[in-house]
Amino acid sequence: MLKRILMLLAVSSMVFGQQELKIVSYNIMGMKPGSYPETRLKIIIQNLKQLDPDIIGLQEINESPSSGGSDNQARIIADSLTAFFGIPYTSYYSGTHMAWDGQFREMIGIITKHPVEQQGFADLPKGTFSRKVVWNHIVTPLGRVNFFNTHLDGESTGATLGQAQKMLAYVTERFYAFPSAAVVLTGDLNNVPESESITTLSAALVDSWRKVNGSLPGYTVPCDAPNARIDYVFYKSTKIKPLASAVVMKDSFRGNYPSDHAGVMTTFGVDPLGVHISAAGPVHAELLQNYPNPFNAATVIHYHLLRRGHVTLTIHDLRGRVIEVPVDEVQDAGSHQIRFDAGALPAGLYPYYLVSETGISSGKMVLVR
Repeated sequence: MLKRILMLLAVSSMVFGQQELKIVSYNIMGMKPGSYPETRLKIIIQNLKQLDPDIIGLQEINESPSSGGSDNQARIIADSLTAFFGIPYTSYYSGTHMAWDGQFREMIGIITKHPVEQQGFADLPKGTFSRKVVWNHIVTPLGRVNFFNTHLDGESTGATLGQAQKMLAYVTERFYAFPSAAVVLTGDLNNVPESESITTLSAALVDSWRKVNGSLPGYTVPCDAPNARIDYVFYKSTKIKPLASAVVMKDSFRGNYPSDHAGVMTTFGVDPLGVHISAAGPVHAELLQNYPNPFNAATVIHYHLLRRGHVTLTIHDLRGRVIEVPVDEVQDAGSHQIRFDAGALPAGLYPYYLVSETGISSGKMVLVR
């Protein structure tokens, strides 16, 4: 199925322009006391609106223990991007330790604008703090991606190599359990490219910055006078390739840096050498606008399949959560329709996604009360 999806994407990129996937890795420095975290968070959100990434790997996410998650920085970023772009961004995070002398909970997380099919995490060997790697299996315009994000110890703790090895084992296990067009790993890895932990990772995965920029330094820390590269976007794929990789969010605003790290953004596209393109040209499912739209209680979604295969239709809220799966089965070629009853759902915008053997399509419906 992935070969057919990638075939379509490769053909459509030639006709309609290159399909791209923008990935950002960024350590946001949490709620470090005395660092004006609320101001910094506003600058971070403004930068992300300009960059418009598809997936973000965030390190040092903080929240107050007494807030009930209302001031969780990943959640605030995802909600802000949802409101700005009008499409759902989801955030997934998992706690690691208490930070800044026990004042805040610290987490590692992922934010994405694309549907997430599976998610999870693995504990890594403990160093200075407890460490984890978080994982999402994401349906993207370039096919499914196994996306991982982490924050490792510095090499001086002696735990980093074990953390890298455990993480690679988890990456491999998830890839075989959930096949994908690509594996992407982001993170503040706290080690320079020549270190043992990074050379271990580089033996299994490709450093996107080095692939694109060669020997250019790409320093990311400290933000005010960078002299080391410790933030990375790694990948492994025969289907996609990095088109560009840049150090981002490195400038101050009125004397305030958004973090003590700069971020890294890598833009991926379909690798034409890794995809077989059929001479028959693109063959894809057609997802039509639901009718009526806007609707009050129920609406009908129509779509047309040009070949028999497995079809999934999912309906989401603006936080990206799946609220209903009206279709998840093998269907014959031809026209289909499904009635969606909104039940007690509140008024609002509800995106829906059709994933077939030949492509991924999306639409938006508006429920009014």
